[in-house]
Order: sequence, then C-alpha cells, then structure tokens
Amino acid sequence: FIGSLADKLKRPLRTYGWLVIAIGLYCLFIPTIASWLCSFQSSIYDTMLQSRLLTTALRFFLALIILLPATFAMGGTLPLLVRFCTATSQQMGCHISFLYAINTLGAALGAYLCGFHLIELVGSPSTIALASSINVLVGLTAILLDKPLEIEAAESSDITEQVDERINVFLLVTTVCGFTSLGLEVCWNRFLPLVIGSSTYSFSLILTAFLCGLGGGAFFVSQRRWQRRAIPLFIGYLLLTIAISVSYSLPIFGALPELFVSFRKAVSVSFTTFMTLQFLGVFALFFLPTFCYGAIFPLIARYLSELNNVGKKVGLVYWWN
Repeated sequence: FIGSLADKLKRPLRTYGWLVIAIGLYCLFIPTIASWLCSFQSSIYDTMLQSRLLTTALRFFLALIILLPATFAMGGTLPLLVRFCTATSQQMGCHISFLYAINTLGAALGAYLCGFHLIELVGSPSTIALASSINVLVGLTAILLDKPLEIEAAESSDITEQVDERINVFLLVTTVCGFTSLGLEVCWNRFLPLVIGSSTYSFSLILTAFLCGLGGGAFFVSQRRWQRRAIPLFIGYLLLTIAISVSYSLPIFGALPELFVSFRKAVSVSFTTFMTLQFLGVFALFFLPTFCYGAIFPLIARYLSELNNVGKKVGLVYWWN
C-alpha cells in the first residue's frame, strides 16, 4: 500500500522518517497491549478450550492485533527509501539490492544483539526502549536530511507503459520463494534445537544465521551490474541451486544428532566458543540456500522496477514475497 504511494510523494524520505518514529513509539506500548490482550484471552479461554481450531484462531487474531500496525509500517519503509535513492541517482538496481542487503544484515545484527547480549544485560523492557529510541533517532535524522523530489509525469509511450508478460511469472516466483524460505526456516527452527539445545539462544542463533545468508546474497547482487535480459536466467540457476542444496542437506541433518554428541564428548570449550562453533555450523548448513534466496528478491525487484514506478514495483514484490 505504501509502496504504491511512494512514487507520488515529493518527500519520501520525510515520510520514511515519520514512519520509523511511529514504529519506535508504538513498540514502546506493545508490552502493555500484550498484557491487556492476555487478560482478554484468559477471560474467554475456558470457552475456547474445547476447540483447538478456535484457540489457534484466537491466538493468531490477538498476535495480528499486536504486530500489524508496526509490521505494516515496516513494510513501507523499503519502498520509500528505494524511491528516494533512485530519484537522486541513476543506479536504480544497485540501490534496490544494497538497501535490501543492509536492511537484512541490520535485522541479523539486531537478532544477535538482543538474543545474546541486551536482554541478558538490561532485560526485555530496557531492550525495547533502546530499540525504540534508535528508531526515533533514525527517523529524526531522515527528516532532517529530507529534500523535495521532482515528480516526473508518467510517460505514455508504449515502451514505458507496456505490461511485461513475465511480471506475473516473477510475482509467482517471489511468492514461492517467500513460502519455501520461511517454511524451511520454521522446519530448521523445529529440528535444530533438538540438536543444539532448546533455548532462547538457539532461536536467536538460527535466526541470525538465516538472516546473514539472505543479506549476503542481496549484497552480492548489489555489487554487480546486471543486464536486464540476463536476470531471468540467473534466477533460474539460483532456484536450481536451492533445490539441489536443500536436497543434499537432508542426510546431513539426519546425521547431526550423533555428530553433535560426539563433538560434545570430545571437546571441552567455553560457552562463548561453543556458541560460536554452533553458529558457524548452522551458518554453513544454511548458507547456500539462504544466499540464493537473498539474491532472488532484489533481482526480481530490479527487473520489474526498470519499467517504471519503482516504489510501487518494489512494494508489490515485497508484498508477494
């Protein structure tokens, strides 16, 4: 939704700044809202208990109420940034890939710091307050750096207004990639804690490794110039690589429990060293498929955005992904 508006805004960076500030302020109230909704759930839980479907639907609905405002705003930040950067530079494709890479690697850093350090050192409320403060600071900085853009009139030529016959195919590809990548992440997050231990550290470790792979693939794409006609073929190679790497990793996952037990018996190391070795092992398992997934999204966004309406196209690809 916000992506479709980005191309019409003369000051997309200012809008981005206000969105980021709104996200930060809203997140301060999430614990309070969650507490209210938990009380509501408790009051009707006995009524819903006899139906597993109703209980699951209720939990989904309550989680949606809590997360939707912030995630809706977060989803609009990338199209706004892309719109601003591509309006001030000719290197549209590089900006899309680089911004997505930095955004994903920043998410990986946040998962690592919160999961391994901040919550332990200062607690969840202070961690939320710190993250919210950083958001507000980033938003204020964006507003200060904002400058108006010239909105070019939409071209009416057959070239710019043509509907590329492969758009629907690319949207299908990005939808399937989003489905399979998050599906794999959920499966890995269910299986690996049985091997590396079920704790908040294992969840943070898996999420960090997953996001690092995505960010690495996007960064790889951002460092190269791509001819538009070569993008579909390269995406095909990436999809094939994902299928092969995931298939060949299945026997490795089956052997992991025994390997892990043998490793623990043979090596005595500190907790920090042990978690580092776990991260490297998990990252090695995830790297190839997540790297390819991370490269596919910016390539599709770049391919479609070279037609026109970059904010709308990036938002569209982001939505389907």
